[in-house]
Amino acid sequence: WSCCMAFLTNMIHIRDAASTNGELDEGALWSDFEAIVAKELSNDENNNSSLATTRGLKLFQVEIAAAKLRRSASHAADFSGIFQNHIISYIKAFAHSASCVYHDLKPYVLQWIMDFLAKDSSEQIQESATEFLTNLCALRQAEHLCPMVGQYSSQTIRQYTIICQIFCYMKQSVLLSKDFGSSNKCRNCSFLLELLEKKGPKKEEMFEVWNRSLPLSTDVDIVVDSKEGLIGDELIVCIARSLVLQALHSSFSSRYDCISMVLTVVAILEHALIQSPSSASISLTLIQLHNLLASSRRSYQLFTSLNVKQVQNESLSYLILQSCSQGAMFGEILGRCGAILQLHRSTSTNDVPQFAIEALQNSNYTAAIDMIQFQTQKMNCSVQLLHAKAMIMDLAPLIAFSILSTETTAKLIGNVHGLVGDATDEERALQMLAHSSDRYAAPSIVKEILVAVKEFEDNAYSDNRDLTVCELVISPEAMTCEYCSDIARLAVFPSKKELILSSLSVGHIHAIMVYTTMLISAVKPVNQTSNKKKSAVQHNKKRESNTSTANESFTAALQQQCERLRQALKDAKDFFRFFDSHNTCLMNTVETTMSIALRCAFLHLTDSLLLTCEMYANDPSSISAAFSPSQPLASAVLDSVRLAAEQIDSASVSASLLRGQFAVEDCEVVLVDPTVLTLVSAITSQRLVSILAALRSLKRLSRLLGISFHRSARGDEESVYSNATQSFVNLIRIMQKSIESEEADPFVENNSSMSSSRNSSVDFLQSLNVSSASGVEISWNEVYFNATSLVSKCQTSSRTVLTSIWEAMILTIADECS
Repeated sequence: WSCCMAFLTNMIHIRDAASTNGELDEGALWSDFEAIVAKELSNDENNNSSLATTRGLKLFQVEIAAAKLRRSASHAADFSGIFQNHIISYIKAFAHSASCVYHDLKPYVLQWIMDFLAKDSSEQIQESATEFLTNLCALRQAEHLCPMVGQYSSQTIRQYTIICQIFCYMKQSVLLSKDFGSSNKCRNCSFLLELLEKKGPKKEEMFEVWNRSLPLSTDVDIVVDSKEGLIGDELIVCIARSLVLQALHSSFSSRYDCISMVLTVVAILEHALIQSPSSASISLTLIQLHNLLASSRRSYQLFTSLNVKQVQNESLSYLILQSCSQGAMFGEILGRCGAILQLHRSTSTNDVPQFAIEALQNSNYTAAIDMIQFQTQKMNCSVQLLHAKAMIMDLAPLIAFSILSTETTAKLIGNVHGLVGDATDEERALQMLAHSSDRYAAPSIVKEILVAVKEFEDNAYSDNRDLTVCELVISPEAMTCEYCSDIARLAVFPSKKELILSSLSVGHIHAIMVYTTMLISAVKPVNQTSNKKKSAVQHNKKRESNTSTANESFTAALQQQCERLRQALKDAKDFFRFFDSHNTCLMNTVETTMSIALRCAFLHLTDSLLLTCEMYANDPSSISAAFSPSQPLASAVLDSVRLAAEQIDSASVSASLLRGQFAVEDCEVVLVDPTVLTLVSAITSQRLVSILAALRSLKRLSRLLGISFHRSARGDEESVYSNATQSFVNLIRIMQKSIESEEADPFVENNSSMSSSRNSSVDFLQSLNVSSASGVEISWNEVYFNATSLVSKCQTSSRTVLTSIWEAMILTIADECS
């Protein structure tokens, strides 16, 4: 294949060079090209070459037709027909014997769709598309594939599945590219969707074929008790994809109707996974669907069953990291992120050097170069490594919540790791600074942010995620239903740029917290005196000299720490201006408002702390007077604290909108709304802990300096610090209420709307009229009940963890207020 592609590329270059002088006709070039490939195919047939060799040349014929179509706009109509015929010919030749035919043809099917949608609407192109899909349909409805005949084999099931996959992929591609803004293209979209619905396989037919494929697990292609899936696994995944696309691109009157439809698909796949427990394709699809429902614990169970190890942690962990974060599964996240860091350390220090040396010793120079390029171009600049560091730093204070405890106390926040503003911060900050030089330790992210915003380039990092395992592609922007769009965002993975920006933002937050801790540790209490009484006459000159030297040293050290924090704040503010203008991963307006407000509050609180320390460094003796009620000289400091309180209050207003925006009566009876659960958990690790640390640090500083953050107003003292603290307490309580609801039996019949939605889902499953392999009719009522109960339990568990976090934070803040 590589040789053929190099041949094609060079021939095109030759054509381009010759055509500039008018020496070569393009049509003649393609004719000569096709003749060469046809001759090679003839030789292979005469020599009885292997199937792989013949398949490569046949696929190369499809590639030639695709290249002609891409380059020859003037003959697009003629070349389009040739292109379609080659696709059909390839399917006829190999679909019954090679499961990879679908993946071989995916790029060409997508090119055909994009070419069709880009054309002006006309009868000619519609007739051509109708003919192409009719021919595809004929392959699926051939006599030996017809479900009514009942004669099945692994070969016929394989071919039937591949054609169903192509139809499903076509429909998905059209839906994702529906909004072009051109009336002609919109007409083409509508025509193609109607044609696909008419010519494509029906759900009942696909279920019947899948059900009859189950006894084929003892066929020659399947080894009993093997770790491979069954022959019909891809077909049931195709059915699920079709149903999810139908659900998410429909219009529902209630959010629960959409969730119920997704639950129906989950029920189907959970039942199929029982039939084929080793199926990776079913498990991967289920992980995406459970992400839609915010059932993060089930997603993690499925991911664990895949037995992901080594470099697969790097390429596949993205499937569950976001879901685990939304479900407050912090211990599981830290485990996966730690495995990613360990992989990079091992690869850099042991594996790559060892393999490269062995390759050189065996004179395999190409392999040695490949290993070095893999390390330098993939691993050293890995986005996943950067993201893993960010998640570890964010979740370090919450590590105690990896195991649920019956008693929740204030000490659980930051009792193991992380900066939380208490007396343990100084030692931890020193450790972080010491480890920041180790590129495979999480604290090194504090140094990675030293790159200026203007020098930030997306291409500087390598995205090593394997996105090809996600056949179910979801685009909230292409959905017309608001409910579906909100839920669909839960299963959308962030882009490479979004991962980089969000990770660097974590680095800036933690850099500020580290330098804040170091600054407070450099502050000495006011009026510090010696406990021992010494003779003033004997030691007067020596004491004055020592005091002067000590004061100068103290002032210099304090000013140096102030400058470090000021620079960190400046860099962070510059970055966040860039971040807000480029980031698109925030889920909705409420999250955007809350996130920005809490971040601004954190920066305002740090500003006030820095201004206070700078004032103290310049004149330690006047710090108390500056904050006295009669002389509020530190107005800038007080304004910063007041602005922080206002920002936290603003976030509280957004939090109070959660139930109004997301809560639907039909939904709350059965399930916790996924969007509420994911929103509050994301805010926890990213923003709330940093606010807690800033408030505590401000309190510690005020005690050290013997000052009080207050302002005189009409003779009454108003404590600005207490206002900010109380605002934070109110915010957490509001967010806690947003996830607290009475858990009900999933099948309580006292809600007519909920009961109607549930019954319609079970009726749909029963209408499929599928029997098990043993001939016993499947109880879809039980299947649906089990899937619903599973998701409900997963959400209840995640909500319990989150509630424990809120309680611990409230207790912590209440203790500070007292």
